[in-house]
Amino acid sequence: MKYYFLTNLNAINLLNKSIELNKTTTESWSTLWNSAISENSFFWFSVATIGIAIAGLGITYIVFTEARKIVEEQDYKQLLRLMIWPLVIAILLGQNATLAANTIINIKLASDAILAKSQEIQWAGVTFQTALNEINTYSVGRTALEQVYKECIGLQDQAFYNCLQDKQSEAQEILNQLQQISNNGAVGWLQELLQDPINTLATSTFIPALRLVFYIVQWAVVNVLESLLLLHCLYAPIALGASILPVSNRPIIEWFVGLFSIYGIKLGYNLCVGFGAIIITYSKSFQFTDLAFLCYIAFFAPWVAWAYARGGGQNLVTAMQSNLQAVKDIGNAAFKAAGTLL
Repeated sequence: MKYYFLTNLNAINLLNKSIELNKTTTESWSTLWNSAISENSFFWFSVATIGIAIAGLGITYIVFTEARKIVEEQDYKQLLRLMIWPLVIAILLGQNATLAANTIINIKLASDAILAKSQEIQWAGVTFQTALNEINTYSVGRTALEQVYKECIGLQDQAFYNCLQDKQSEAQEILNQLQQISNNGAVGWLQELLQDPINTLATSTFIPALRLVFYIVQWAVVNVLESLLLLHCLYAPIALGASILPVSNRPIIEWFVGLFSIYGIKLGYNLCVGFGAIIITYSKSFQFTDLAFLCYIAFFAPWVAWAYARGGGQNLVTAMQSNLQAVKDIGNAAFKAAGTLL
């Protein structure tokens, strides 16, 4: 969900603006990804050049150390095994790392499809997306109602009650508009607010301002994650080039671990937000947890998702490191068997 604060708009326009912001933000990121991770991108060309230079240094090191000994011993099967990994990296980095760029884009498309699919998870007869839509409608409707009753704040005695009476029809019109695009959930919650506007809507200007802060933080969290993911992918050619060096922990393996850790954070965040939305929607208690839910999705859900994904990523790296030698032994045995058959 993504929101921003608007005034002098009816409920339908406010909701449409929120949806439009969500759509345009997604489209903007897609455009940025397609222009940054591309063989025609100058930045991609630069990091690919750096990756190729590092790979060249690695190949030079291999030639003057491992390969030289192999040639002297005339063990050409070992030479073949030694050159397979540099050959794979050369193919990925060739032609301005076109194959690497296409691979990254395809991984992103597949991962984004999984993230989108997570919104269709159904709990207690309600999907994540349906619950979020209802909460979004409620938030937009409450913002619009608070704008209506804002003029009453600060008035005293009879003037205050007269203002509430005058705003009743305008507030009801907002609910009628929302009724056209929402089921009875969000509108029913908003109708309850109108039964006691003194204690729910015409209270203080501090609450809308605090809600705005939570919206801004939540929008920033989503975009920071997307920025981190793009930045991480832009370093892929460098990780590929450095992986030619004969080290136990190849950088490209840790790069993949980092990539899926970031997607783990995004998936975990979506699930945490979805779980909270389902609970609130099913219990029909959003009017009592309005700011609590916004605080939850702005601060606690990102922290939980990050902590869990970080722990899982570290465990995965540890497991890879502890089993890397076994994998290498299996690979060497397979190559020896293939060489014997040949």
